[in-house]
Amino acid sequence: MNNIPHNISDELSLIQSDLMALLRRVNNLQQRIAEMTEKADNAIVEDETAQYIEPVVDTKQDCEPETYAPEASEISIPDKTNEPEEETDAFEEQTEYMQTTPRLQIALSINDRFRFRRELFANDDADMADTLDLISAMKSIGEVEDYLIDDLGWDRDNDEVRLFLSIIGRHFSSKPSHLL
Repeated sequence: MNNIPHNISDELSLIQSDLMALLRRVNNLQQRIAEMTEKADNAIVEDETAQYIEPVVDTKQDCEPETYAPEASEISIPDKTNEPEEETDAFEEQTEYMQTTPRLQIALSINDRFRFRRELFANDDADMADTLDLISAMKSIGEVEDYLIDDLGWDRDNDEVRLFLSIIGRHFSSKPSHLL
């Protein structure tokens, strides 16, 4: 019987925290709408004032002779085909660093954090943070797998679970041996 009021207060607490998060999102959206409305109003005012500007006509008679653009054969255009490859390499290096860093909190990219929180932790940020703290304290990837599969009941064949374990595995392979 004592559990019922406790459960209700827990539910009320969860609802209040969800409501606060929702109110923050609504406030952010309202601010963005106000900013966009102001930008749109400014653009309309600028457009209206542009209609009344008269063009400037140069009536000078003593003009310099016209100059012509160089021939196409005189212009050299640098080859830029390597730039996207360099950007991709930099992105891959950053992603690899994030996944092999000894600090588990930064081993997950922002996209991974959102995906894993949604798919593996039922959108519970606190549960995800607690689990990551527990995993950080563990000594081996085997211990992590036992915890996630056996204790939390995760499906080893799930794509998100496999990706999560591979990132955690890279984290453990990058840990200095004196920390294990």
